[in-house]
Amino acid sequence: MTMAEAMMPLSWEFTPLSYIRMKPDQQRRSAETTTDSETRTRLLDATIDILNAGGPELATSRAITEAAGENLASITYYFGSKSELVSQAMTSTARRLIQPVVDEFADESKDSVAKLLAAIQRLYQILDSNTDLLGPYLHSIAAAPTNDTVAAELRSLHRELTAILAAEIETQLSNGQLPNWIQPNPMAQLIVALVNGVAASIAIDPTKTEATAIGSQFAQLLLATRTQSK
Repeated sequence: MTMAEAMMPLSWEFTPLSYIRMKPDQQRRSAETTTDSETRTRLLDATIDILNAGGPELATSRAITEAAGENLASITYYFGSKSELVSQAMTSTARRLIQPVVDEFADESKDSVAKLLAAIQRLYQILDSNTDLLGPYLHSIAAAPTNDTVAAELRSLHRELTAILAAEIETQLSNGQLPNWIQPNPMAQLIVALVNGVAASIAIDPTKTEATAIGSQFAQLLLATRTQSK
């Protein structure tokens, strides 16, 4: 070894102590789990991008794996079939759009009225800022009548959101904050239907559809109704 080599700084990689303490088979499973999760995510994201750019017709196995940087066998290995991958990509976009709205209702620092208004405005803001997810989401709605996997997931998401909205509306009715003609479940279903309609409008005419402004207008209508009920 030359003097110059001896003076060179040592290079080493840090390995977490928790990983060192694992048995060899645990280390292998941990590495495989991380790799599997990353691969599944890459395949899902690539499928979503293709669905948004050109629809299900362009979501071929080769197009998906090339975009994800994976081999053709990875689709079957991780999802069983391309059809299942496409179905999961469609439904994952619905979850990404709806979950932040569901989370708004978990904020205990707000009263029922504030949570409902915040959730509605948040939902329309999400539509405005995530236009890349709207194509796959609308494709999932179109696929639902003939795709049991997609239908089941969308049904679950819609029922979850509708139930939360209905519960908040029921609370406001009990507090005398809304007029008696309002029915919680139909009103909650109307709110969800309006959101789907705005999503379609954005897909049809994105430059002219102002989702955030629509959400603000709808929130004002709810406030006006609440004011009149006093």
